[in-house]
Amino acid sequence: IKACNFLMNRLIEFRKNDMVVALFRQLKQLGLSANEYTYTIVIKALCRKGDLEGAAKLLGETSSLFALTTFIEGLCGNQRTEDAVALIEELMKVKALAGDDLGTAYSMVVRGFCDEMNVEAAEEVIFKMEETGIGPDVYACSLVIGRHCKNKNLAKALGFFDKMLEKGLRINCVIVSSILQCCCEMEMYLEALEKFEEYRDG
Repeated sequence: IKACNFLMNRLIEFRKNDMVVALFRQLKQLGLSANEYTYTIVIKALCRKGDLEGAAKLLGETSSLFALTTFIEGLCGNQRTEDAVALIEELMKVKALAGDDLGTAYSMVVRGFCDEMNVEAAEEVIFKMEETGIGPDVYACSLVIGRHCKNKNLAKALGFFDKMLEKGLRINCVIVSSILQCCCEMEMYLEALEKFEEYRDG
């Protein structure tokens, strides 16, 4: 099954998602039993095909947490981020998702909302992460700040950044470069220099 999993993973890389699903259906005839990793790979392929119903059905056959977070990522990748949030909340109620896995799932949702241009919803998720004791997550925060900067909304980017700094966020080069690039694109060169010096000295 390990060789089969490797092959299916490679097929996904080459966007041969239909072949992955077809191979999965032939496993029993080949005398192979799917493991948790197999289910995760096939769920990823189904999500990339846009077959979320098929992915959800397959998810019912495995208890793999990795498969679950892959499905959450698939929902976000198919512009169904609200559904991903609802699923996360359900899983939290039954204590099926916690700790680092919950943080990973929330980060996927933040990316999903940013891709859908719904930055306010992404910010809300970050505040929700804090309520559950996660964060501020530098990866999730950098996505929100980056999206504000791409939208040329420097005031919102800086406002959110300042809030997160107060909560203990560590500055990283991705966040700083997003802010400086936004300043330069808006021809705010003096502000860019001031911010550079502020972040360098901080």
